[in-house]
Amino acid sequence: MPFMKELLQICNLASLKRCAYRCQLPYSVRSKAEIIDILLQGEDAPYILEALDKNSLINICHEYDLSPTGDKESLVFRIFEIVKPPKNTKGKAIRRSCMMCGHRYDSRTMEDHHFIPRSRTHDEGGTVKLCGHCHNVFHLRQREAEKDKGYKITDFDEIYDLFKRTKKSVMSGKYGRR
Repeated sequence: MPFMKELLQICNLASLKRCAYRCQLPYSVRSKAEIIDILLQGEDAPYILEALDKNSLINICHEYDLSPTGDKESLVFRIFEIVKPPKNTKGKAIRRSCMMCGHRYDSRTMEDHHFIPRSRTHDEGGTVKLCGHCHNVFHLRQREAEKDKGYKITDFDEIYDLFKRTKKSVMSGKYGRR
């Protein structure tokens, strides 16, 4: 499994600058390596992948023998499944964005949500960083959906759809944050 840095090396400089701009990070630096470092220090892998353009995602898919078909969201999550988590940075304060509400927090206070159920993956990957509030809201919505459906949701597409609906509710202020 590749690290995020290896995936970003495949992208061209213009795509990386647009990605940094979308992540609201400084992008006026001159080299590809500098922009990659800025992106990796400022954001989590899923957020960076969402900010990349579709052509860059297709190039990454080709490089790692993944299917390059589908919409941008499906490409992001196909690539996310193969990304190796970053090396442990114990005690190091890094500001990260919550993948649901978008607020930035100290990475040591963020919680890992296993977006891809642990039963489907046997490694440390497949997690997204959420603040405690959003993590609780997502599990509440997941329990409600499972109660309504009458079965445990384990299908990736169903979980992803629930995540998108919950994110939309959180962003609208329904759960007290905005």
